[in-house]
Amino acid sequence: MIIEIKVKPNARKDEVSVSPEGLVRLSIKAPPVDGKANEYLVGLLSRIFGVTKSSITILTGASSTRKRVEIAGNDKDLAVIWENALTKGLDRF
Repeated sequence: MIIEIKVKPNARKDEVSVSPEGLVRLSIKAPPVDGKANEYLVGLLSRIFGVTKSSITILTGASSTRKRVEIAGNDKDLAVIWENALTKGLDRF
């Protein structure tokens, strides 16, 4: 499954929101220094989807706030998990 997200590093807490245009915005606590935000993002996504960190690949945007990320696994199952995270928030992760 491939997701497109806009990441906002240095946030006070991890949050997810969807803009009226349908863009997923993911605020994360990690700073955008020395790849720490990307590492944190991969860890957060691995907890959300219940997969290993090695199952997650940043396809584009490694040095940008807009990213395309691939999550290896059953697309239908992953889509349900992602939809739940978008509607219920990240508090449980």
